[in-house]
Amino acid sequence: MTLETGVYEIITATGSIYELSVGQSSTLRRLPGARPMHRSMDGARIQSLRRDEERVTVLSVEQLKIGRSAQFILDLRQDGVPTFRFTSEVLEISRIGDRRSDFYVI
Repeated sequence: MTLETGVYEIITATGSIYELSVGQSSTLRRLPGARPMHRSMDGARIQSLRRDEERVTVLSVEQLKIGRSAQFILDLRQDGVPTFRFTSEVLEISRIGDRRSDFYVI
């Protein structure tokens, strides 16, 4: 999947926010439980994942679509051995800087 260069905020049903920075060297940072959990996740628990809240190298974005699980291939171990990461359902994707909330009135 090809994305334009920039920084994206991805919000999932578990309330996690993923910050995806796309460029020459792409990175991903997961902020678990940063938002309230969607009602469809009733009874679910937020899981701690290796290197939460750290920026990790993205080898590939396999799927990124609202209504589906996002799928990333990451270099979590920093040795080139890929780790596959699947999210809960993606509820929202916004490119930071394109959101109306980033503008202000003078």
